[in-house]
Amino acid sequence: MNYTFTVFTPTFNRSASIHRVYESLQSQTFHDFEWLIVDDGSEDDTADLVGNWTKEADFPIEYMKQSHAGKHIAWNHALQKARGRFFIIADSDDGFVPNALERLLEVWKSIPGGAMGTEALHADALQTKVSWLAPRRFLYHGWTLVRRMRNMCISCNMKCGV
Repeated sequence: MNYTFTVFTPTFNRSASIHRVYESLQSQTFHDFEWLIVDDGSEDDTADLVGNWTKEADFPIEYMKQSHAGKHIAWNHALQKARGRFFIIADSDDGFVPNALERLLEVWKSIPGGAMGTEALHADALQTKVSWLAPRRFLYHGWTLVRRMRNMCISCNMKCGV
């Protein structure tokens, strides 16, 4: 693992909104992260935007483009490619408050027993309350910090070979 966090953004034709993620990552007070973007076959100028940001950003950006295969396949590619200890999902229209990564790490470190058995931290939509999640409990609103596990496939029960 090379970074504390991998911030993952799946995207498809979202050039009009993905700047929110970029701008919020630029303003983070904690800088040990990478931004991993998996483009699901966009036909807009997402690739050009990300290319420009890659040249100017003060954090590493990894951009991957796949043929239009679906968000679940993008997730699987990202989980294989991520180099962070923790994996955070930021949809292509999301944004973070400036101390979001710093706060998540503080909360993670404050969990008794070194967070044994904890798989995720969850923050509410306003990013005001952070709580830990017991194993196997997943939430689909707000944003979640997931402990990265090797060979994790979140897509479906099909054997897709990803």
